[in-house]
Amino acid sequence: MVGIKVGRDHGRYLELLAAFGEQMLVCSPHEETWLENMTSHGQRVYMSSAAPYLYQTPYWQPMREYTRLALAGEPAKAAEVAATLDPVRAVAARWLQGKPRRIDNIASIKAWAGLVGMSGGPVRPPLTSLTAAERAGLAADLAATGLC
Repeated sequence: MVGIKVGRDHGRYLELLAAFGEQMLVCSPHEETWLENMTSHGQRVYMSSAAPYLYQTPYWQPMREYTRLALAGEPAKAAEVAATLDPVRAVAARWLQGKPRRIDNIASIKAWAGLVGMSGGPVRPPLTSLTAAERAGLAADLAATGLC
């Protein structure tokens, strides 16, 4: 084994990093801790998360920019750029982490992708797509952030 993605809370990431970080790559897929993980814990790989394509547009790429700044040794500037994602993180907390439908968040991810201009499409059974009301709520939340 050469690496592990820790999809649990940040505490678990730190625990596994301390235990195995010298022997293998330990990474977290959580955007909200990505800057800290780069600047304080040496993480250099971000993988297995929808954030890079859901949280940005072709014309507004704060995650890309704050990553570039952090890796260039400019953590204060990186933090300023990362803070611009706070409204988007709030939408993600509601629609992706909050799982308002008590099912896997795939339906919300696909709807979000479609609303920001990507090919989202319907989910495969047994999952169900967002209802029209849910999709309208997500669209309103995303519009308030300027993503669509």
